[in-house]
Amino acid sequence: MISIRKTDHTNASKDIISLLNMGLSISEDVVSAKIRIAEHRVEGYNELADPFKIVWVPPEIINKYPRHAVTETYWVAPAGNRGAVIGGGWDTEENLRDIADHIKYRAIEQHFFEGTPWDETGIIDWAVKKDKISKVDTLSDDIRTKHKKYYEGIDRMYNDIKQNGYQINKVGPLDHISVHISRDGELIFASPGWHRLCIAKLLELPEIPVLIRARHKAWQQIRERASQNINNYEMVETHPDLEPLYDDISGISRR
Repeated sequence: MISIRKTDHTNASKDIISLLNMGLSISEDVVSAKIRIAEHRVEGYNELADPFKIVWVPPEIINKYPRHAVTETYWVAPAGNRGAVIGGGWDTEENLRDIADHIKYRAIEQHFFEGTPWDETGIIDWAVKKDKISKVDTLSDDIRTKHKKYYEGIDRMYNDIKQNGYQINKVGPLDHISVHISRDGELIFASPGWHRLCIAKLLELPEIPVLIRARHKAWQQIRERASQNINNYEMVETHPDLEPLYDDISGISRR
């Protein structure tokens, strides 16, 4: 059992006070994340990363997504999960799915690499069926048109990324591709960013910017241990979630 350093609750209190001082000028998502981090500090965690800090990773290492909302009970997601440390079995093999098997990945691959029209990939039918408004029969044509226009936008996105690379300034600060981190350090896709991630993977981009949402409790404990004895961890210079710990301690920054 890992021994986590107990922290002074003053830090948590300062986080709460800073939120009150911010007033209503920041989003609910940001407030929820800050409060969640403050709560984790009270629990004794010290190495809690900024959930709004961009991390650059190769898209090829993001290959799974969770079947359910990432919580200890799966069913009810706390607001956004940003900054959360969550135990349970959400990261086990039976609760993960392959991105390459998802209809969005298959549709993008078929459309851009095989020349299949969007309508024939099945993605429009899937999107219409998934859209709650499509339950109203009289609006079904309008819903189909909406999704067709959306995928015309994906055409433009793909061509832009292919020609100009992944441009970080074209995405809102809370809208970057997001990932969770499993107990073993695996990066697991978390919305948003399905289409951008699939495009980046298929174009074999070397790196993309992501936000880290939730970490498994076992992985957070590795972060805690690594910060206390950094030389004992081979991953510390190569794993994107441990590199910042190495940089902080060594004084060397590689980005």
